Amino acid sequence: MIVFDKFRVVEKLKVEFVERKGLGHPDSLADGIAEQLSRSLAKTYIEKTGKVLHYNVDKLELVAGSSNPRFGGGELLKPVFILFSGRATKFFNKQFINLEEIAFNTAKHYFSKVLPLLKQEFLEMESKIGQGSVDLTKLFSIKAKAPLANDTSFGVGFWPLTPLENAVLSIEKFVQSLRGEEKFIGPDVKVMGVRQGKKVFLTLAIAFIDKHVASLKEYLSLKQELQSRVLEHAKTLLQGFKTQVFINTGDKPGKGEVYLTVTGSSVEAGDDGAVGRGNRVNGLITPCREMSLEAAAGKNAVSHVGKIYNIAALQLSKQIFNATGKQVGVKLVSQIGKPITKPLTVVVSMFKPEKQDRLRAKQIVKEFLNNELLKINDALLRQEITVF
Repeated sequence: MIVFDKFRVVEKLKVEFVERKGLGHPDSLADGIAEQLSRSLAKTYIEKTGKVLHYNVDKLELVAGSSNPRFGGGELLKPVFILFSGRATKFFNKQFINLEEIAFNTAKHYFSKVLPLLKQEFLEMESKIGQGSVDLTKLFSIKAKAPLANDTSFGVGFWPLTPLENAVLSIEKFVQSLRGEEKFIGPDVKVMGVRQGKKVFLTLAIAFIDKHVASLKEYLSLKQELQSRVLEHAKTLLQGFKTQVFINTGDKPGKGEVYLTVTGSSVEAGDDGAVGRGNRVNGLITPCREMSLEAAAGKNAVSHVGKIYNIAALQLSKQIFNATGKQVGVKLVSQIGKPITKPLTVVVSMFKPEKQDRLRAKQIVKEFLNNELLKINDALLRQEITVF
């Protein structure tokens, strides 16, 4: 069933909040490892059995280690601990799939790419991934025209982004792009945007890498220069707004306390991480919007609607907006055991739609469910879609 509803225009709100956690943030690290593990398991299952077997590894936690950062270079003291949990298929036709080995290798490889300064001897890991429950495993293996949902859940998407949403997304990526020339910038970058009417306040937490900062004086100089560059970039995105930028507001220079790290991430000492506590599938945290709290990272991409429907809702929103020019939001809800191509309800929220807009939206939803939804799995395996 397709239902139409009113659209809430966020730009008309007096206050708007938007947040993004960068790749090096502990929550994003947890999401990244879980999602890479999801891909690794799916590919292993295909190689060994010719098909994807049941799994969901969206329960993962990072426990911060400890470190002693110093200007010019400090040291790590205690390892970061990774706890893997969730469910996956360990045995198939008498074949053993070594889940622990796959999980550990995935985490090591991911850290080597995203946080290379955290050496692997400072990683401790434990796997508690268990065999999937009988009922869900059976659901996964039933032969049908479309996979059967292995959860009762919903997905939410919207399009287009507000100026603030677009700015927060762009600014985090802009700071990351500077890392090639500015070696002191770590990958742990968080951006919080707050709009109050026509005023915008952008607060950034950026982990500085200690070996590339010689002194407190240099730290403060680099921070000031970076703040100016971010403000210049932000103004190109937020024309018509009075914009201010703040970086590392927790610093207390008079006490010599600043955001300095050995690896470029607070996971080395200051902050734990868990799957699902960071960005939604659009890369943002948007409390002024309708949004799902599902942890998409790590869920299987074949039948888990907590992942698939959030991606589908975003893609549908973009398609409907492109076809109608109207701001739009989409929600899909499933029932466990039912084909994922037949959600219980699809809600389309549009801003001041005409009759032809509703007709076009309904047509797009039907075509998407029939022809495009099942392509999401392959796109995820090819890493063409990000979920955080």
